[in-house]
Amino acid sequence: MRTTAEKFGSIDGGPPAGTFKDFTDDDWQQSFELQLLSYIRSIREVLSYMQKQKGGRIINIASSSIKQPIDNLILSNTFRNGIAGLAKSLASELATDNILINTIGPGIIKTNRVSEIDKVNAQKARTSTESIELEKLKQIPIGRYGEPDEFAKFLVYLASFANTYVTGQSLLVEGGMVKALLIASKYPYKDENNETFLLDKSSLTERIYDYLRNQIVQNQMAPGTRINYEQLANELNVSRMPLREAVNQLSQGQGHL
Repeated sequence: MRTTAEKFGSIDGGPPAGTFKDFTDDDWQQSFELQLLSYIRSIREVLSYMQKQKGGRIINIASSSIKQPIDNLILSNTFRNGIAGLAKSLASELATDNILINTIGPGIIKTNRVSEIDKVNAQKARTSTESIELEKLKQIPIGRYGEPDEFAKFLVYLASFANTYVTGQSLLVEGGMVKALLIASKYPYKDENNETFLLDKSSLTERIYDYLRNQIVQNQMAPGTRINYEQLANELNVSRMPLREAVNQLSQGQGHL
């Protein structure tokens, strides 16, 4: 931060530099320092420059989980929302110095990291990278991954002095993927009486997991069985995303499949 100020004369914006039972106190502490304290330190470092010049723009880049928690990312969900709370609180404190602060939650942006994650997930699921991408695209109304320059253009406006009135907000750039504010999307599920209920993804994943495990225990599904997700999803009348997560839990945690 000091080097940036010395080189350019000032700092006009400062975007910062990813199951409960699985994590220790050290994990929580490390995650806090990486995903929340680093933002606090960065903001503290730039404030003196911005207050001196009576103006500035701060953008915290977080995740779409600031609006809708992502399953199996409890550490990220916790501290990313801390970032949003920090920005909301600071908006009132900094407004008199014409310093605007916002939090941005990107969805699935087409970066090298996202491509690598898709490849890893495809290998785990024994399917193609294209299949993984197509499954994700079903959740995005626009029907494609976001482009880095689309995300950047939005940040450019918020970081510029053309933005004179937007502060303390948690904003998403995700093609309409997030369907709710703070609650998970609901999935249809038919019970043994053929009655349909709407369940969040974690609850549906748990039910599918129990069903598949019972199939294995009762020898109706042999160990080492290869799963055709589309076929099994149709048989169970469930969405493929929670089905895939249930199968991954069985194969990784229990070694059944």
